[in-house]
Amino acid sequence: MKKQHFFPLFIALMATLLACENKSATTDKTAETTTAVTADSEKTTALKAKFVSFTLGDAAHFEFDDASGKHWDFADCRDTTVNFAIELPSKEANSENQGWGAAKELQGKWFDLEYKMVEMPEYPDGPMANLPVIVTAKAAK
Repeated sequence: MKKQHFFPLFIALMATLLACENKSATTDKTAETTTAVTADSEKTTALKAKFVSFTLGDAAHFEFDDASGKHWDFADCRDTTVNFAIELPSKEANSENQGWGAAKELQGKWFDLEYKMVEMPEYPDGPMANLPVIVTAKAAK
């Protein structure tokens, strides 16, 4: 007899959970669309910085230092005119660098960067985060 009392409660609980999941999926999809539109319309910030390194571990890291000594770690570089990251020769590729490294001829050089904050995964299959992304990069004069 006791099993009959729990069955309606179980059905009500499952219906509530399913309704919450569906609402959450709709909200997330709307938020992604809003974020994409907002991210594209955001203003960029200018920065003059020296290229230090590029590493590809759990995510891409474009590393720079500014004149005050502050270290900058950008999650991406969308400017295709400057290649801070280069594919390494197969003999230098390993599981740590995943076959990618810094362009040695650019290390230590100064660049005028423009960047913006973009909501993107912190690392593959990771949580979403607001990360700095280089939009334009030009050799400093």
